[in-house]
Order: sequence, then structure tokens, then C-alpha cells
Amino acid sequence: MERIRIECIGAGSVKLTDLKPFQGGLKSLSKENYQRLKTEILAEGFSFPVFIWQHEGSNYLIDGHQRVNTLNQMKSEGYTGMDDIPVAFVKAATYKAAKKKVLAAASVY
Repeated sequence: MERIRIECIGAGSVKLTDLKPFQGGLKSLSKENYQRLKTEILAEGFSFPVFIWQHEGSNYLIDGHQRVNTLNQMKSEGYTGMDDIPVAFVKAATYKAAKKKVLAAASVY
């Protein structure tokens, strides 16, 4: 199966399997939009780091949920090359502060 190209550099990287969703059901991705995002990743590579909040040994996604969901689905389909994902680190003092940053990143209020 095809290898996914990583086409960006973040402040660090985290294993795909270590990224935990943090937004709940704030957004969802239709099958049609999944296919569009998958096609874009195949054509252009994974081009932008995801944003995470590290807290008590966990890596919570602040922004990039749909790209990570798409990569996980693609991995289950046999695609390779996305073990380490470029990340940018977001600072937040508390769980509540991190949740506010999810809303700010998603522009949902």
C-alpha cells in the first residue's frame, strides 16, 4: 500500500497512536469529506502539524482531529508512513483552559 508523505515539520512529533481526541462531538466528517481529505493527503502529503496539549503524560488534540481521524482510517486501510505526526504544542494551565482553546481553534463558540 502507498506510503503517506509527511510534508511539514512541527515543534516536535508524536506517535499517531498516542494522540487523544479532545473535542468530543464538536465536528464530524462525512464520508464524502473523508474521501476529499484522503485524496488531498495522498496528493499533497500531510502538510500541517496538529496542535496538542500535553497533560499528565497524555497528548490531547486541540486542532487536527479530522486529519488524525483520516490518517487512522487510512492506516486501517493499509497505508503506511504516518507513525510519527508533526505537532505544535499549545500551553494551557487547566483542562477548562484547554477546552477553550479547542473552541478557539475550531472557531466554534
